[in-house]
Amino acid sequence: MEPASSADVLQLGWQLPFELLDLAPQRGTVQLAAVTAEGAVYAPAADPSPAESEADSATFDADLHGAAYAVAARLPDGSTKVAASDAASASLAASWLAARPGPAAWLLKVEAGAVEVLRGPEPVVPRAARGGPVALLVDLGMVLVGFDRGALARHFRLAFGRPAPLAGIARVEAMRADLEAGRLLADDFLDAAREPLQLARAEQAAFARVWGSILAARPDSVALVRSAAALPEVAVAVVSNTDPIRLRWCREELALGDLLEWVAASCQDGVNPKGVDASMWERGRELAAAQLGVRPAVVIGVDDVRGHLARAVAAGVVTRPVHYRHFAQFRYALGAAGLYLPQAR
Repeated sequence: MEPASSADVLQLGWQLPFELLDLAPQRGTVQLAAVTAEGAVYAPAADPSPAESEADSATFDADLHGAAYAVAARLPDGSTKVAASDAASASLAASWLAARPGPAAWLLKVEAGAVEVLRGPEPVVPRAARGGPVALLVDLGMVLVGFDRGALARHFRLAFGRPAPLAGIARVEAMRADLEAGRLLADDFLDAAREPLQLARAEQAAFARVWGSILAARPDSVALVRSAAALPEVAVAVVSNTDPIRLRWCREELALGDLLEWVAASCQDGVNPKGVDASMWERGRELAAAQLGVRPAVVIGVDDVRGHLARAVAAGVVTRPVHYRHFAQFRYALGAAGLYLPQAR
């Protein structure tokens, strides 16, 4: 059995404190690494560094080793299951497991024919059922896209062939909160930016592109969320503090229009930024219900800011929060929240 299929067979049915996960679902071949519930990552040396699949490697709290890894479990019925990043390691892990009592699970490092226990014995429990339709409410910035605010001045110079007025950049950035909150319309923002940035009216459209260009898609998270959206019992809505200019950039330049078909954004009427209340999360849940045709039984909220999630949970909107730290931890946390996505392909 292929490594990804072995991982699915074990992990679809059982919740473990560590799993083998595909680090790059956007690529044609599965590349398995181990991740723990705490977010430590163990990647075989032949695989790309997980940080390379992140738009901002500084967010990736990884523990990398040059070896193969396996998850070995003796289940409550006495049977055994092994998943490993390669077939040879799976065979060695299975031989090692044969002499171990259970029920329990172990995270193993396999190198030069030797097996080392990294974690275990640890509990093995059945994976909880979803319990009904799922709303997956996903933040945009730092989850589906990374951003570099410092790129604004650099991209200004590339677009206009002259240095950006730094005082002007600061004045324009000061308008961002009003733009994101919908208190300032996109056209009014672009008009207001002309004087501090010394732009001609004909240059406004080019500056709109510069404004959006600080965002770059995170292909691993995008691929994962798209695979969730393809399930008939799952509805995805994006819930984001953002503005209409950057939303347009994401749709048109980053090709995220499919994921942004259903979006609750701070710039829209009737909602507030996430730092104010849970109204944006409430609209996201409503958008998910409209897609599903029923009220979701489970609402998974994904955000890189803990406070936003805490507010949504306290309001009774999000039932299963996922604090995004890096992609491997995101994938593990989705499974723990009831949305394990099979990896074999």
